[in-house]
Amino acid sequence: MPDNLPLNRPLSQSPHLKSIDLPPYAEKVSQFATQLNQQGIKLAYHYHLMMLVETAEEIAAFFESTSEAVGLLLHTDHAYAACADYGGILRRFGVVHIHFKDVRHRVLEGVYKNDMSFNAAIRAGIFTVPGGGDVDFTEIATFVRASGYRGWVVVEAEQDPVKAAPRVYAEKAYGDWRQLIEDPEVHVVDITTPNFVELTCPNLFSDNRLASLLFRLMPEQISEPHQPSSCLPVLQKYFGRQLCRSTGTREYQQTGFRCTAPS
Repeated sequence: MPDNLPLNRPLSQSPHLKSIDLPPYAEKVSQFATQLNQQGIKLAYHYHLMMLVETAEEIAAFFESTSEAVGLLLHTDHAYAACADYGGILRRFGVVHIHFKDVRHRVLEGVYKNDMSFNAAIRAGIFTVPGGGDVDFTEIATFVRASGYRGWVVVEAEQDPVKAAPRVYAEKAYGDWRQLIEDPEVHVVDITTPNFVELTCPNLFSDNRLASLLFRLMPEQISEPHQPSSCLPVLQKYFGRQLCRSTGTREYQQTGFRCTAPS
């Protein structure tokens, strides 16, 4: 990667939200989110290290300036690394999507002491799968169990694969997350074994959006781009043979796509 890319710059050079005129920016994001909502899509805004919205103060300022159409993507590790309380963010603004990753505090201290870049921090091992670092996940586990949350929880590692074997850490993350949740009603995909996708959006089939999307991605593999049934072989190829049913529109409005482990 070129050295001048933002994520190759020292963390001390992170842009600040105060450096821009926030109201016009928030208005544009809100308008975009409203347009997405009209298409049945909820925008999940991702705060991130080395980005405009990073610290607890910036997260609060941004979401207080945007409309309710803008949802929050809760990222446990980016909050921790920015010295923000993810539990406080969760309680104050709610969440529509979750990224679940851990931070090694010892490495984090060295990253700030030496003013390393984001990419250098990853190579140094700042991040790991949940359970391998120092983030307390009690609050997020309680939230998922008790709140009725039906969205995604995406488990990340973001480590050097030479130092941390992806399969080993994927298996660890799956086991640790299952143990943390301890709730049979929470569906978890075991990415180390064949799994299937439960499509909970009949609208994708009825208006051909799924067919059109897959045709654009893989035109040579779909014989009839306007017939959703022609997408099934492609989906089965990439997601396993047990492609599952489509459930009601009401559930889709709450969940969108949902993955579940094979029974």
